[in-house]
Amino acid sequence: MPIPCRWPCTAPTGFSQLVGGDGACAGRLEVRQGRAWVGVCEDEVDMEAAQVVCRELGCGEVIAIPGSGRFGAVSGSLWDGGFQCNGTEPLLSACARRAPQRQGCSGPGSVICSSYTGFRLGNGSSGCSGRVEVAVRGTWGSVCASEWDLPDAHVLCRHVGCGRAFSVLPGGSFGSGEGPLRPDAFGCSGSERHPGQCPVAVLGKPPCAPGNAAAVNCSGGYGSSVRSLKGFWGPAK
Repeated sequence: MPIPCRWPCTAPTGFSQLVGGDGACAGRLEVRQGRAWVGVCEDEVDMEAAQVVCRELGCGEVIAIPGSGRFGAVSGSLWDGGFQCNGTEPLLSACARRAPQRQGCSGPGSVICSSYTGFRLGNGSSGCSGRVEVAVRGTWGSVCASEWDLPDAHVLCRHVGCGRAFSVLPGGSFGSGEGPLRPDAFGCSGSERHPGQCPVAVLGKPPCAPGNAAAVNCSGGYGSSVRSLKGFWGPAK
């Protein structure tokens, strides 16, 4: 008999999942134990383990490890042990196992990953200007221009190795692109390392006029080509 799937669903061979959040990239950490899912004590969820979980689930970088209470109480038992990860493993099941670090447990651990797995500038004449494109769990689309502003652009330009933003152009200046036009409103201060660290809200309906994709000209302070930040970027098109 197949194991019933509850959101977020995972493949039958999946070992970890995040539950109780708004999507697959945030929630209480649970691991598969036989035919059941069990929580992991918050004392056993460190940054290295969280990095592995985010990678296994196809999410972006770790945003926070908020501990217990953020996503509700665990409904079943807790994993009797912990994980010794170095942060580079492809799956949490590849990490070494270890005995619990302390007796008892204050509550289930949780992880918040970014749902964004890449940022790039597309359809420009150089790697430092173009349409603002973002990948959400591997699917590329364009960002709506309605709330895209200069601080957002500064963070993106710095992230792709193009210095600071020179200007934010009218929506659609580099075309609408392929894939969804995402109604994501970034609230960057300008100091974040990459746009995935910025607060994000979803625009109200109608979320974005067709073709109104954000467009940026960067200063090109580090050259005219987009530079790689491993695991969190995409090549310009």
